[in-house]
Amino acid sequence: MSVAGEARRPLAPSLAGLARDRWSWLALPAVVFLAAFFLIPLLAMGLRSVTDPPGAGLSNYEQFFAQ
Repeated sequence: MSVAGEARRPLAPSLAGLARDRWSWLALPAVVFLAAFFLIPLLAMGLRSVTDPPGAGLSNYEQFFAQ
């Protein structure tokens, strides 16, 4: 419910919002570190599990779960 004569405030960022955004930049080095030393090797190992030996595909997993 809005009133026709209601004054509208301009959409200006609050000081708390600016401080939160500035502090969130401090997390960037940790995110880069985790990506470089955890996610990239994990993805490389997952890719290698289906491509080594060449042409193996998902047969590595088939053999593992058949045991």
